[in-house]
Amino acid sequence: MDPGHRRLRRAQPNNIVGLPHTVVLADSLRARDLLAGLRAGRSYLVESKDVEVTFTAKADGRTANIGGRLPVDIGTPVAVEAGVSGAPGTTLTLHDQNGPKRTLTVPDSGTATLAWTTYSRYSQWVRVEVRRASGGVNTTVPNAMVAMTNPIFHGRD
Repeated sequence: MDPGHRRLRRAQPNNIVGLPHTVVLADSLRARDLLAGLRAGRSYLVESKDVEVTFTAKADGRTANIGGRLPVDIGTPVAVEAGVSGAPGTTLTLHDQNGPKRTLTVPDSGTATLAWTTYSRYSQWVRVEVRRASGGVNTTVPNAMVAMTNPIFHGRD
């Protein structure tokens, strides 16, 4: 997460807190800050309040977070790292424009971290998906989505 940005959740009246929702990385709960976070793509979807996702891309001493852009030349390595907590019995997968790239089974602790190095010549963007095979607390649907981030873009504008 960018320094100065906090993970904020806002409950809506008459809604049950903790069911599927959007997490917005914003400076505050003020409407203008939440909308700025959404416009910038600094958000991700989760099935419940128990699930949290972290996601960064680093190159040349710079870091980009969910919804960000990492300006790099095509030959510069980009270190991508994704983490999840609160999601036992799932898989954590990194995707780029060509599909899934790396997958890790999340252990019973519900916490896992997955790292991968790519180049902007191969991956114009990367995003995170967390899925449950089936039979989870909130679903019996096979390959159910537990969390999904917006992408981090790589390369020059």
